[in-house]
Amino acid sequence: VTYCEIEPEALQGPVPIGRPISNARAYILDSRQQPVPMGIAGEIFIGGAGIARGYFNRPDLTAERFIADPFSEEPGARMYRTGDLARYLPDGNIEFLGRNDHQVKLRGFRIELGEIETRLEKLEKVRQCAVNLAGEDSSNKQLVAYVVPRSNESIPTAEELRSALKVQLPDYMIPSTFAILDRMPMTPNGKVDRKALAQSNALVIPRDETVMTARDSIERSLVLIWEQLLSARPIGIRSSFFDLGGHSLLVVELFARIKRAFQRSIPIAAIFGSPTIEQLAALVRGRAFDPKTDTIDVAKSLAAARSTIVPIRTGGPNVPLFLIHGGGGHLLGFYQLAMLTGSDRPIYGIQAQSFLQGKSALLSLEDQAAYYLSEIRKIQPKGPYYFLGYCTGGLVALEIAHLLRQQSEEVELLGMLDTRLRSQIVPILRSVPVGTKVSRRVAGIVDYFQQLPLKKKAAYLPEKIWTHSLRRIYMVVPSLGVRTVPSFLKNPEEILRVAAMKYTPRPWPGVITVFRASVQPDPRIPGDLGWSSLALGGVDVWEVPGDHFDIFHEPNIQVLADRVRERLERTDCGQSESSLCSANLG
Repeated sequence: VTYCEIEPEALQGPVPIGRPISNARAYILDSRQQPVPMGIAGEIFIGGAGIARGYFNRPDLTAERFIADPFSEEPGARMYRTGDLARYLPDGNIEFLGRNDHQVKLRGFRIELGEIETRLEKLEKVRQCAVNLAGEDSSNKQLVAYVVPRSNESIPTAEELRSALKVQLPDYMIPSTFAILDRMPMTPNGKVDRKALAQSNALVIPRDETVMTARDSIERSLVLIWEQLLSARPIGIRSSFFDLGGHSLLVVELFARIKRAFQRSIPIAAIFGSPTIEQLAALVRGRAFDPKTDTIDVAKSLAAARSTIVPIRTGGPNVPLFLIHGGGGHLLGFYQLAMLTGSDRPIYGIQAQSFLQGKSALLSLEDQAAYYLSEIRKIQPKGPYYFLGYCTGGLVALEIAHLLRQQSEEVELLGMLDTRLRSQIVPILRSVPVGTKVSRRVAGIVDYFQQLPLKKKAAYLPEKIWTHSLRRIYMVVPSLGVRTVPSFLKNPEEILRVAAMKYTPRPWPGVITVFRASVQPDPRIPGDLGWSSLALGGVDVWEVPGDHFDIFHEPNIQVLADRVRERLERTDCGQSESSLCSANLG
């Protein structure tokens, strides 16, 4: 279907598969069957005169693979879904990347094995390779790369391969083990026999670094905590909590156990900058353990964790993305989202200002947004700016965007992550019969109470009364001219709740992007969550499976990350709607 004229000098690097032949068309599309920007991986779909009628005596497979061609003006035109992964090169040629049917799931991440194989086969010392997922259960699964070297005199080391891949791929796609083969096992029809790989006589390349064991009582205690939480062993002190399967719910329990074990309170946000036992142990000590091995700057790490701006990932050439906290004020749900959106962009989390220890809390959302903006501009002084706010964080993003516009700065992406516009949604929810609302509320309280540990049940009612009293204080004191709450009266969640309730959003002149959870508390809630009443440039809606909380859990988090990544790529191309970059047209 495609061809490419090959010049001698082109043989020194990867050879593209070129462009479509006459009367044929080739599209590279994403998971929503929309064209992808240049350089971004997608699946090849074939259209044009050469399309077959289908598979012989396989109507099910024909219906799956031969689908309507929305890009053709010819009535009844169809296109063929190849299952091949590719991307556009700057000159308009197509580069083949592998197959999409070699997809596996590891520690919550969906991984295309073909993408890893393509990167490996581009390395100078590698002639052929295959990547498999090994391990009997979820606690010990790992990626294994089988490599056939170009020559027996120049066999690559594990560290060479690992270092080369880290430049191009995120950490969760780096194989844990590399093995050398004389030749690749093949099936009778000439494909790699993946089932035979595990039984092949592969020589495992030893890791250049050894798994470091605990060196003192603090590290030993942390290892024990990790083994209990993650159900994995042995655990090295330089292994990342997230790479071992840690997630947001486990992070909360991890820091609760650290506090009980060491009587030391460490900000939860420290996990982003210090995800290993070695680094957390240094924070527990409050000083460096060994100048020769301990690379963490304790003061700097703690300062970052206690700042409202928390670096989640700092590398990448693209415009930074700022993720703004939801009603809970924390950032825990954002780590996996950031890791799944690719490694080509810095991502910063904004945790609630009311979380900062020893500081009074700002009561109004306008004051909170102004404070966040002053911190954001220390990192990114000039636009364009990209924002994505979760829940009440969407309102914060809107207010920050207005402040930037008043300062003649550009906000290219204003994203709402399941943020419902209160003025449009409350009338719908208020129309629900009182009896229904009361029964739902009571059922929720009873369900929550039943899940509490016994020792916390007794404190539940007094805590509810205290929290309700604080909410009334937060509602009243602004009318007295008071703009902050002293640290001893802080309840971050209630402060954020009241700030959102008292905030009046202003119309936005541009496009507002809405990532909408498919499950809403009421079926009458509009698809755009009410934002069309304020978005003068229109609303761009992307639906994600799950409810308000489930969108951060597997498998929904992967879909959310795909949607966010695609929207970011289109914003990079200067698009506000779902259209194709001109660079893709070849």
